[in-house]
Amino acid sequence: MKQKVLMITHNYPRHPGDHWGKFIQDLCKGLDKHVLIEVLAPKKIFFIQRMSRSKALWLSLKFIWEIMHYSDAYPATNPLDHVEYIRKDNPYPAIINAHWWLPSGVGAYLLSRKIGVPYIITAHGTEINIAAKKWWLKPLARFILTKAQKVICVSKSMEDSVSEIAPKAKTAICSMPYDDDLFYVGDELKGDPITNGFTRIIAVGSLVENKGFEYLIQAMAGTKWLLDIYGEGDYEWYLKNLASILKDRVRFNGAKRPVDLAPRLRISHIFVSPSLTEGFGMAIIEAMACGVPVIATDTGGSMEIITHGINGSIVKKKNIEQLHNEIAELAGNKYRYDFYRKHGLITAEHYTKEAIAKRYVKILGYHNLKGLDHDRQD
Repeated sequence: MKQKVLMITHNYPRHPGDHWGKFIQDLCKGLDKHVLIEVLAPKKIFFIQRMSRSKALWLSLKFIWEIMHYSDAYPATNPLDHVEYIRKDNPYPAIINAHWWLPSGVGAYLLSRKIGVPYIITAHGTEINIAAKKWWLKPLARFILTKAQKVICVSKSMEDSVSEIAPKAKTAICSMPYDDDLFYVGDELKGDPITNGFTRIIAVGSLVENKGFEYLIQAMAGTKWLLDIYGEGDYEWYLKNLASILKDRVRFNGAKRPVDLAPRLRISHIFVSPSLTEGFGMAIIEAMACGVPVIATDTGGSMEIITHGINGSIVKKKNIEQLHNEIAELAGNKYRYDFYRKHGLITAEHYTKEAIAKRYVKILGYHNLKGLDHDRQD
């Protein structure tokens, strides 16, 4: 019998088409061929970094309390109105996989003590950055990360960040998958930017300062390029004001579901990621999978995906002139454009659900879980 893995996450799709935490759902789909997957998530998502400290603390403590009652809820109908249980055959997991150390990792540690199974944490970035900046959170983060059987980091730069907080944590690197059922090369008619005489640029991400969209907008000056930005966030008002001098050449389209974003990628000529920091570049992989050449800044996650001159271009962050010149060069060089497109597709093959699931399984040693003691400890 396949062993069960309990996934705990405060960010997970709540209905068909919901895009929040979809990469975790894609991971679960890939892993489902190898292990039984059960997901524990709040029915309403919450973003710790966008909330007041008091509200974030309250929602985190509430979710942690509900995680602690996971074992009490089986096999009866879920008695809680906040948490969704997705159950399969056997009641208790062989291992607990918490995504983000806070709040899921704290809950995983407590549940691990309660039912007697090990836990691992997948570090995505946001919660690690918060812990690094908040002195009062760092000791708790160090404790939870160190006690974990393994800490899976989505990139090498993320592993370095984890090691700075918890030097004794046992780490491994494995990125999240993209949805290869949605992001692929289609038959949409877009032509290449050289033949068409204009360049359609696309950028995707939260409209926050560290995504660097202001530098991309400034790089548009003096051109006829069209920029489509997909995302939402507190920085939108500033970016729209900055882009006002470019009139209708910069369009803010809001956040889109993956099923709606994929066809918009396929009709774009160049994808640009101007981030100042990047734990991993999922949007970069999705663009490559759609056959869109990529230009990104020299941040950790992006540089682990892109080899400059092979499957994309790397420019210095905040360097408006270099970014402008790189876009112009790529849009005007058909050989380079096609070369990036070809090698980007090859890169994307390494991040499909099945490819990532095989790496995830190998890192965690799920195939060796039969020897674990799954009995509940009272």
